[in-house]
Amino acid sequence: MASLVPILFASMAHGLWKPAKSGFPGYTFATENLWKPAKTNVPSFTFTSDNLVKDPKTNNNVTLQFIHIPKCAGSSVEDMGAEYGFSWGRHNLQDTVLRAEHPKCMGAQYYHGVPVGKKSESTKTFCIVRDPYERTISQIKWELTCGGRHAPCPSADLLNELIQTQLDRNMVERQWPCHWVQQYLYVKNCDHVLRHAHLDEDIAKLAQHYGVDFRMGETHEMNDGTNLGNGECKLNTSMLSKETMVRLEKEYHLDAELLTWLNDDVIQNNEKLGLRNRLEALDDEQVRGFEVSGVWKWHGL
Repeated sequence: MASLVPILFASMAHGLWKPAKSGFPGYTFATENLWKPAKTNVPSFTFTSDNLVKDPKTNNNVTLQFIHIPKCAGSSVEDMGAEYGFSWGRHNLQDTVLRAEHPKCMGAQYYHGVPVGKKSESTKTFCIVRDPYERTISQIKWELTCGGRHAPCPSADLLNELIQTQLDRNMVERQWPCHWVQQYLYVKNCDHVLRHAHLDEDIAKLAQHYGVDFRMGETHEMNDGTNLGNGECKLNTSMLSKETMVRLEKEYHLDAELLTWLNDDVIQNNEKLGLRNRLEALDDEQVRGFEVSGVWKWHGL
């Protein structure tokens, strides 16, 4: 980590990295059993035209950038892009100085963080969203097998216990906190919002629009289940208890509602659906409602 310090200061001097102060909603489980919005320093990086690697131009001379939402097929998309000359996410070595920002993410926050700031008009972004309950299970699988570890397949009881143990903690105190950040915070920065459940179809539409023959590989996720129960472990949302579901809904209700808004028009869905304004309005409404009533309410439940 010490070797990154000279790089960090050199990058700041040349304007490659502009740190940004950003407070994203985290949630603290209070003793009175109420969920209170808490200001947390969720890992983030500055998203400006200055710190973007010059990737190949697409149709209309557009620079296409990928916003990696953790546990939403991001690594597979990064690898796909690398085959076509795009340095997305962990392949964007120009931003590695940000690895020193949050050790608990083991350096991954430089491409897992929520983008803040402004991007150039010639840059378009896309991201992938996923059912938040499936995403949580994927995260637990990843935590159990991180670093190539082998682990037995957890029972339903243990799966729920592992999830609730993380939810008991404030966002930044969780293991790999950047993997638990709400998806809607990223989506406000995405020009095109793709759906994990329709990834092949949505990637094909994106490729056609930008004149790049993107094709996903055979798998859309990291092999985090290979070392879990000898590769035969089938964890799914039906194993989640009612208590776990309620707690996940309290934290990820906007992510769940976001999925109900999306349609097949992945090229213009953010603009046509007004996702940025709708998400910000709902977010503000949640906070105001809690301040008045002391009860955390969410939409669609």
